[in-house]
Amino acid sequence: MKRLRGRGLAATDQDLVGRASWRLGLQIGALFLVCLMVVAAVLVVTVLRSQHAQTRQLLDNAISTSHGNGRGHDADDSAPLGGVQVAVADPNGYRVSSQMPSGLPDTQVMAQVRESGVTDQRTVEIDGRRYAVRTAQHGDDTAQAVLDLADQEAEVMRLLRAIALAGGVGLLLAVLGSAWLSRRAVRPMAQALTLQRRFVADAGHELRTPLTLLSTRAQLMARRVRHATYASATTVPGLATAVNTDAAGLVEDAANLTSILEDLLAASDLRQVVTGATDVAALTREAVAAAQAYADERRIRLLTDAPEPAVIPAANRSGLYRALTALIDNALGHASAEVGITVIADPERVVIEVVDDGPGISKDAAPNLFLRFASSRDETGTDRPRHYGLGLALVDEIIRAHRGTIAAGNRPGGGAVFTIVLPRFELHT
Repeated sequence: MKRLRGRGLAATDQDLVGRASWRLGLQIGALFLVCLMVVAAVLVVTVLRSQHAQTRQLLDNAISTSHGNGRGHDADDSAPLGGVQVAVADPNGYRVSSQMPSGLPDTQVMAQVRESGVTDQRTVEIDGRRYAVRTAQHGDDTAQAVLDLADQEAEVMRLLRAIALAGGVGLLLAVLGSAWLSRRAVRPMAQALTLQRRFVADAGHELRTPLTLLSTRAQLMARRVRHATYASATTVPGLATAVNTDAAGLVEDAANLTSILEDLLAASDLRQVVTGATDVAALTREAVAAAQAYADERRIRLLTDAPEPAVIPAANRSGLYRALTALIDNALGHASAEVGITVIADPERVVIEVVDDGPGISKDAAPNLFLRFASSRDETGTDRPRHYGLGLALVDEIIRAHRGTIAAGNRPGGGAVFTIVLPRFELHT
């Protein structure tokens, strides 16, 4: 059994700290990623809007220049303004820049603008390249300016790559840094929990001996009282019954106190899991056999359906036995005539069902059923509270320590059903 590791932390406590740190680190990393995506989106939109405004300004300047110098961009013009190619249609025909892309100018659009007088700007794609095309009417001339958008698109791609690279590095640093800081922040809490469990374990072990002596003395006293009170029964009517009742109550209280102590010890040691292959079906049959005397005492039939082996590769056998015993004991305490335990296994999981034909679980008790020291009122209408103590809370913790789940509900025909699901994979502690 692994007990200590690192700076006084139990092995599983350190694992808990590690998992919590990485979980918090990943959550902070996800938040950082969302913020980065928002900032990147705002930045890209801002750059695109700026490029669009710059493109329009370049096209307008090129169109104005083509009319301002009175000659336009003729076939001998080798240095168009800002890389913009211009075509001008006047009464004498078309004048087109020598570097005008193939497939342009768009004479149909120029004719439409000449007729309507409305300026037109659009983006066209030719041979995989995108161009911004702006067509405007000035007097008798119609000018069309064309700008290749390849440089602008390359600029946007460089920006996205820079954001991705910086964001990836920042995300990695954010996750690692937050995990490291989280580990430092959580460690004192884990150490406090370890000390708390150690205190409970030490206190429980210290109390176990005097409680055992108390229980033994109470039993001896009860036996002696039963013999001694017969002699005085004739002189003091009812004395024997009263003393016997008190002595039996003392024995029962000592047993209950011992049971609570055992639960406290179990609670302090739940996370010290010793792994090993365990046949849950065989373990269930052992728990049922151990509870048979209690079932006979209460005149309740105890039925078991666990014929096939249901081995899980890694489990705390004593912990699972304790959980099964607690569930069976709880069912026997509430059943009226019958309790059934079923074990079903498939390649991925083992399912255990414990059902009884008692009053079921009340709506008030259901939300707090697996809380420590939970209680509910008896369904029969009496005012005596029904205490669940640590039993079901410990069952829940034991099952969760095995990465399993436990659920409780009511059967359609009456009674309660508790369902445990245990995964059939290795536990890493």
